[in-house]
Amino acid sequence: MNFKKNQILNITISIYLLLIIAYSLFFYFFDDTKKVPLASNELGDFLAGLFAPLAFLYIYLGFKQQGMAIKESNDSIIRQLEIQTEMIRLQQAESLAREHAAKPILNFHPEIISGNELTFKNDDFVEIPNTLQSRLKITLGNKGSKITHVSIRCVKPFFKMLNHGDDVLDTNGVLVFQSFSDRSLFSDKSNALSDIDIEVIYTTSIGARYKSVYEINLPMGLDGNIIFYSYIDSPIRIN
Repeated sequence: MNFKKNQILNITISIYLLLIIAYSLFFYFFDDTKKVPLASNELGDFLAGLFAPLAFLYIYLGFKQQGMAIKESNDSIIRQLEIQTEMIRLQQAESLAREHAAKPILNFHPEIISGNELTFKNDDFVEIPNTLQSRLKITLGNKGSKITHVSIRCVKPFFKMLNHGDDVLDTNGVLVFQSFSDRSLFSDKSNALSDIDIEVIYTTSIGARYKSVYEINLPMGLDGNIIFYSYIDSPIRIN
């Protein structure tokens, strides 16, 4: 493309010079008064008039070529940015895929277990619930990838660690946590639900730290046998 443009430019300049030469020869051969040497100032004016259009042509072509070079440079930078953006997008997608593959599939199951004690009644020993020995039992299963540094704690209505935070939960593994509960916290028999919030924190195989919060609802407090539980927060990355 540039070779073709150069050919056109050379042809244009050649035609221009031929016209100037033809014009000069015409006056030289057909006008005897022009057959005299030119003074210095007249020669300068002649050469200025002869080469000024060529100078302006080269200035115009220089600016045009510079503009094209700047445009090509900008286009190259834009293409590089697009490539880098696509690479970043692919890296993020790959990172998200690895992060998703490393997540566990947790099965959270809470229970309220009342302790029993023996008492003598009607000439016989019978077991009766011990109202002072109710326990919160939580079974945590995993159907996904292995997780480590599992920490489980109660954050409502009281704060209490249910383990030391260094448990490991393998794929298809199960962890069981138990804690005695203060029954006085659930003595309210009003229509308001008695809630226990359990926070589970763990680390995946790629080093990501997550937190999940579960809510346990006890409509009848610790004396009832009805229990509901649900997510409060889906797993949230905390590092």
